[in-house]
Amino acid sequence: MRVVEVYSVSKRFGDRFAVKDVSFSVGEAECVGIIGLNGAGKTTLISVVVGLLLPTSGDVKIFGRPPRSFGVRGKIGYLPELFIPPVRLTPFELLGLFCKLLEIDENRVNELLRLVSLYDVRDRLILRLSKGMRQRLGIALSLVGDPPIVVLDEPFTGLDPLGRYDMRETIRRLKGRGKTIIFNSHVLQDVREIADRVILMHDGTVLYDGSIADFVSTVSDKSLEDAFLMRIGGRG
Repeated sequence: MRVVEVYSVSKRFGDRFAVKDVSFSVGEAECVGIIGLNGAGKTTLISVVVGLLLPTSGDVKIFGRPPRSFGVRGKIGYLPELFIPPVRLTPFELLGLFCKLLEIDENRVNELLRLVSLYDVRDRLILRLSKGMRQRLGIALSLVGDPPIVVLDEPFTGLDPLGRYDMRETIRRLKGRGKTIIFNSHVLQDVREIADRVILMHDGTVLYDGSIADFVSTVSDKSLEDAFLMRIGGRG
């Protein structure tokens, strides 16, 4: 079942196209990684998919309906690239507040904290959390309503090796729960380890959409980085 469908989407800012005629679909419980250089159009595309931006042309469907439709937004959990939580609260307090606002049983707070491996620091001020912990807290917030689709904008940016490991494990747990996951990144090794499929963007267009195995088949040593550079014309 296709839960996200993108049809010939373009997004223009002034006279510049950030995204040009992009089409793809994402199936239920699939994990798709969107890769590309900085400025390739990844974040703009993500913003159109979740309904933060309207496309200049083309269309997006979430479960067959526009992302801004009533009842559809609640099916999407979204972590922005720049997540800035209120630092004078604790993770337990912040998640509890969101549960109250959404009239969700507050017992879900501890469930979410365990899911993102923050239960042991639930009473620590967010001010004192590492960036990786804050990113995982952002994922927990996006999951308060238990949405079937999770969209993560550059979740690995600025994380140290331990933070990247913890983020990968969190995404794996989401996959284990049958979530449909779309994330974008330029950290290629992380994409290789967790994505079922990769979409390569360059200059606002899609150069490749398929399995990682096929993506790296263009190079003999199976290096994702080498395949990436060859496909965007940066090597060979």
